[in-house]
Amino acid sequence: MEDVSLRRRCAWIKMRLEPLTRCHSRKTFADAAKLFDNFELSRPSHAELLAIPLMMMAHDSTPGPGALDPETIDTLRLALVQYVATPSDGESLRQTLDNMAAEAHEKSILPEQLLVVLKDVWYSLPSVRAMSDPSEQVRLLQRVVTICIKEYYAD
Repeated sequence: MEDVSLRRRCAWIKMRLEPLTRCHSRKTFADAAKLFDNFELSRPSHAELLAIPLMMMAHDSTPGPGALDPETIDTLRLALVQYVATPSDGESLRQTLDNMAAEAHEKSILPEQLLVVLKDVWYSLPSVRAMSDPSEQVRLLQRVVTICIKEYYAD
């Protein structure tokens, strides 16, 4: 009886850890194979398994679908394309990010959720992916993120 309970607990622990092994978007997690290396050789006792606290997953801060209006996303995409083409002209992008921040406040979207959307749109742009200098891409993105944060926290 105890052995069946032990097997169930081991299976339950493994089942709870398997989602951590998948790659989702740009996130990577622990390799479950490493977590279970030599598991059979160093099998914990029944009491040790029952003493393992249940793990909690971190809150997913990515915004749900439809968090921002599709028109806002399209306007952002166009402003980013224009900004990548002429980085010296950032007024259109600043105005777009100001509007996006205002919408985020109205819909109670957190700033980190807004940055996730911004970076998803940024990395989806063909003109960004085609940049030959990665440091230039990072520099431009840092400017865009700075503008977005300033607009989010502006009065």
